[in-house]
Amino acid sequence: TGLVLALTGISLKNGIGFVLYLGLGWAAVFALPQFVSALTPVQLALMLAGGLFYTAGAIFLATRWPDPFPKVFGYHEVWHVMTVLAGICLAIDIWWVSLSAA
Repeated sequence: TGLVLALTGISLKNGIGFVLYLGLGWAAVFALPQFVSALTPVQLALMLAGGLFYTAGAIFLATRWPDPFPKVFGYHEVWHVMTVLAGICLAIDIWWVSLSAA
């Protein structure tokens, strides 16, 4: 969604982009029963942790807080850290599930 919006030059106002970002991120909740039956508790925890890191990062970016060292490491960098942590959680989860299925 973000890539399409950036390439088309569409600018979303009034937090619509924020809602889309979180909505797409949490859309997997609709498949929760399938995840619960197919994944181990640790795999579910990794998935949840990834979602929470993404959500926290989105909130930090939207509120521009925390802003620990504005000229060096500000709220935007905090958002990047959160997305990296989320990506790590989800990459480990995907790797683990893929190995289990092999």
